[in-house]
Order: sequence, then structure tokens, then C-alpha cells
Amino acid sequence: MVPLVATDPGGLVATAFADFGGYLTTNAPALLAIGLIAFGVPFVFRWAKRLVS
Repeated sequence: MVPLVATDPGGLVATAFADFGGYLTTNAPALLAIGLIAFGVPFVFRWAKRLVS
């Protein structure tokens, strides 16, 4: 049986998000590229489809 350990919920959250800003800053180009592909490509495709028809 695993003994229960008293944990601090605030400490868990602080540890999980300790370098979240640095993570976002480091990965910003990749995140922007994913956003452009996910949202920009379908938008351009629909626009070009309306332009042709």
C-alpha cells in the first residue's frame, strides 16, 4: 500500500507552470506555423474556391 503524502496544491501548479513563459517563447515559431496551417490553409482554400466559381 502506498502511503499518502501531504502535498501543496499551489506548489504542484507552480512547479508545473514554472517555465511556461520560456516554453512558449522558445516554441513560438512552431506554434505559429501550426496555427497558420490549421486555420490559414482552409481559409485560403475557401477564398480561392469562391474566387474561381
